[in-house]
Amino acid sequence: MADLAKVLEKANASEEKKKRAAEHYRSEVEHFSREQRESFRLELFQMYDRYLERLEAEQVQANEELEAIRPALEAEQEKVREARRRKRALEILKERKKADYDLQLRKQERKELEEINAKAFQSSLFSEAVSAKRTFEDQEQMEDTGEDLKDRRAQELKEYYRQMGMPVDGEDPLGY
Repeated sequence: MADLAKVLEKANASEEKKKRAAEHYRSEVEHFSREQRESFRLELFQMYDRYLERLEAEQVQANEELEAIRPALEAEQEKVREARRRKRALEILKERKKADYDLQLRKQERKELEEINAKAFQSSLFSEAVSAKRTFEDQEQMEDTGEDLKDRRAQELKEYYRQMGMPVDGEDPLGY
């Protein structure tokens, strides 16, 4: 972009120089024609003619400079267009990578939620089993004496903990 700006600056300066030379040439031709109507002098005409030739040469030179700059200007513009294309391609790749990342993240989150739900479901099944077991035990309690019930509960809990792979120490985990 900086190179393009430099070339554009040169092109604009040449264009401005060309415009000034053309404008100056016109104004001098108008001025000369007004003066020549009033009084015609050959030496003044020759001097103006050389001056106008010089102005024409300036116009031609400015035009040549402008034409010489055009290829560089077009090359810089093409570089900028190519840089923009590459930048857009990188942006598209970045957007695709982000979309892939988001998709993978959502899959991972979904998997974790499914695991949490499965654990919650297993936990609810366990609590239903414990609740059903307690109901059954409550019915037996009416038939059994208090001491027998405590011993049986402790044994059942120990057995349950052993089946679950949990360490069984001498304490009753429910505090009975």
